Amino acid sequence: MKDGQGRQIDYLRISLTDRCNLRCIYCMPEHGVKSIPHESVLTLEEVHKAIECASQLGIKHIRFTGGEPTVRKGLLSLIERTAQTPGIESVALTTNAILLPGMAADLKAAGLSRVNISLDTLDAEQYRFITRLGNLDDALKGIKAALSAGLFPVKLNTVVVRSLNQDLLSFARLTVDAPLHVRFIEYMPIGNGEDCGGCSRKGDYRNHQCPSTIHRIGKPAARHCHARWMGSGAILSPSRRSRNRRRDIGNLKPLLRKLQPLAPYRRWQDKTLPIQRHRVRYSQCASERQRRRGTFGVQGSAVP
Repeated sequence: MKDGQGRQIDYLRISLTDRCNLRCIYCMPEHGVKSIPHESVLTLEEVHKAIECASQLGIKHIRFTGGEPTVRKGLLSLIERTAQTPGIESVALTTNAILLPGMAADLKAAGLSRVNISLDTLDAEQYRFITRLGNLDDALKGIKAALSAGLFPVKLNTVVVRSLNQDLLSFARLTVDAPLHVRFIEYMPIGNGEDCGGCSRKGDYRNHQCPSTIHRIGKPAARHCHARWMGSGAILSPSRRSRNRRRDIGNLKPLLRKLQPLAPYRRWQDKTLPIQRHRVRYSQCASERQRRRGTFGVQGSAVP
């Protein structure tokens, strides 16, 4: 499956829930957001059926996100079924790690390949301020549980917010003695987080000179490593993303840079994505309820 720019699409992110056990200041208001009605959320059976259809189109890598995916009941069984789906090569999870201490071993046994852990600070007081509800010790225990379970690579996603003045060097130090891969993600000041202040195109990032012993490797993230480090660091801009994301209500959103409207394809048998006026009809995998509700929406342009 390819996009309008001829790029191969083999990675699908699926949001399992809009619920979360934290209330991060740049993500949602303190009182939370109105939850999507239960009847509008895809069942785990529907999610897996969509994954089977996606694998027939060339999708090889699945990532489950949220909200916070570990709060979704039945996650273990879904991961197990997904890992056993023909054509699927890896299953990953993006989490805040709060519930990982009691789940990491079972997730690994079910077939989970790796985890990305959202962690914006290593200061306990600042962590509480950012998440409103969280405890840093719980997140650190979750990271240790992921490492002990063998969910490699364990990546830390750190959103850099100008107004928070985070100690980013403390994250870099983590990579010296532990096989952790820290990724500093450019914050986009939109929606509820507009007042937080972002780092973006107006020169808010400061270009520091890297020592000659630090090597830059990999794409799309500019990853840096040292011969004596067990882990690595990276800077990831939202404009570099090349993924497809599927929401828990069934919408399919391409996260491809400069995505042009997709040309209509005629044959499902050719393993191409059938498009009609920028809407995907998963008629072969949708339940009767979904078909009555309509089609999965596809955005005509990429997330900036």
